Amino acid sequence: MRIKEYKEIRIFWGDLKSAINPDTIRGKLSSELITERPFNEIQKNIHCHAFAFLNQVHKAEGKIIIGNCSDFPMLTHDGDYLITQEKNVGIGILTADCLPIIVYDPVQKIISSIHAGWKGLTRGIIKQVLLQLQQDFFVKLSDLVVMIGSSADDCCYEVKQDFVDEVHLHYPHTKAFLYTSGTIKFSLVKYLKEIIIENGLSENQLDVSNFECTICSDHYCSVRKTNKDPNRQLTVVSLK
Repeated sequence: MRIKEYKEIRIFWGDLKSAINPDTIRGKLSSELITERPFNEIQKNIHCHAFAFLNQVHKAEGKIIIGNCSDFPMLTHDGDYLITQEKNVGIGILTADCLPIIVYDPVQKIISSIHAGWKGLTRGIIKQVLLQLQQDFFVKLSDLVVMIGSSADDCCYEVKQDFVDEVHLHYPHTKAFLYTSGTIKFSLVKYLKEIIIENGLSENQLDVSNFECTICSDHYCSVRKTNKDPNRQLTVVSLK
């Protein structure tokens, strides 16, 4: 578990110690969740009074959070990103090899939490979030900071040729694949870097200081390492 403060935001980067089975919170209201572990501990650390989590479906769809969020039902709305300007509302992501991404605009005081596996990245979730931030909140791309947590990386993330073919249909020139000794490995981080640059951001706007590989580290949930384990680590961001 790591708590990061950056200007007007606080981020909870979770690990195995605070991981949950998503089914245990599905349908619960934010007002119920705030009293339960580990959410009560997260609430104390990042000072949020409510939470929002979506039912993640690996698509480029999401939801804008307006209001205090106390009656938000957990994991009932499909989507893979949340956007809010509400203070002290924790918008979250559940992962076990996918990338947890936080986008922050310190000028407009707005945050987004993004669940991004290879499917979501390939289907355009980054482009959709950036477009919505620009159109609905008048964000300038040059003001944004993009922060990532831990995910599978190309030291361990082995894939097959059909995976490569699917990615190449959308990004034929990607350099996110590593070919060694008859195996193909994939880096979500390299893929994300290419995508944010393609969509008008620079690599300097990407903060990878909280990144580790979830497969080779013993500190994180990983479906590729323990595919029968339902637990997922939490990433939660809140505006001060």
